[in-house]
Amino acid sequence: MPVDRATRHVLDVGRLTAGGPAYVSFLRAGRGAPVLLLHGFASDASDDWVETGWFEALVAAGFDVIAPDLRGHGQSVKSRDPADYRLDVFTGDVATLCEHCWGDRRFSLVGYSMGAHVAMSLALASTDRIANLVLGGMGDRVAATVGLAPEFADALDEQNSRSGDRRDLPSYAVRFRQHAASRTFNDLGVLAVCLR
Repeated sequence: MPVDRATRHVLDVGRLTAGGPAYVSFLRAGRGAPVLLLHGFASDASDDWVETGWFEALVAAGFDVIAPDLRGHGQSVKSRDPADYRLDVFTGDVATLCEHCWGDRRFSLVGYSMGAHVAMSLALASTDRIANLVLGGMGDRVAATVGLAPEFADALDEQNSRSGDRRDLPSYAVRFRQHAASRTFNDLGVLAVCLR
């Protein structure tokens, strides 16, 4: 039985803080019970869900799967205003997307890393809509040691990266910057704003 291929769509989800349009790009394929996949920070839907095989596996198993690029990531809107990256804004984008795709149907929700934080926020705000919730990449050690420490944003910030003085940045922050920079869809300055 052939598996539906993911198609990319764009949805208007409102306005940015400074005015302009806010939109979310998302992948969708399949038929059946709805499943929403939310990616991690400095990644996108293709990187976390398509390339790993999870998207196709869920479609093949008979699910209607959507996987957005969260704002600031992938092909979705990017802004330099930190107010555009509050948790409630991410949650609102995802709720709008789910309503657009599935109306008031219940859906399963899978979030990884930053996507897990957004998934938890959405689940708390919409308990009647969530059929199943899976959260990954939110280990206690990460939250207790590095979490969203300022040095990650500093490493991503263009001014710090151009200064050549990375001795002040911990090696794990520099490695994270290198990882984020290796993804062509990332705008490191936008990611720094998103973290801040």
